[in-house]
Amino acid sequence: MSSRPVPRHRLRNPETYLDHAARWMLIAAGMLCVGLGVIGILLPGLPTTPFLLLAAYCFARSSEHFHNWLLNHRWLGSYVRNFEEGRGMTRPAKATTLLLMWLSFGVTIVFFVPLAWAQVAMFLLALAVTIYLVRLPTPPTGAPSPRDGRQPAK
Repeated sequence: MSSRPVPRHRLRNPETYLDHAARWMLIAAGMLCVGLGVIGILLPGLPTTPFLLLAAYCFARSSEHFHNWLLNHRWLGSYVRNFEEGRGMTRPAKATTLLLMWLSFGVTIVFFVPLAWAQVAMFLLALAVTIYLVRLPTPPTGAPSPRDGRQPAK
């Protein structure tokens, strides 16, 4: 019987189904996404949450260590924990994500995609993502995370 803890994520153990090169590529992609997410905190035009969620996805499939590091990170962990624990995204994160997504899709559809069927497909994709994000739960403002001991703001 192994004393190794079971990974937090619900996926299979990464070492059993990923070869070494693919594992390191996912770790590199996750690190790149974390970097872009951090830059997104500083730059108003670059969203943070989608990059951090993508990093968590990469780490969950490649490295339990990096996945736990991201979840427990002092500043970045709440973005991922809210999503993974079913509490969804905060209102500002949803608003920023939707605004930038529609802006980028709109510019792409109007200026860069000449085919009508492709424009319709892109619009439908943006609409589907919007419906998904709007339906995600929104944690109450000031609600404590189960991991940090903060009390809600009064």
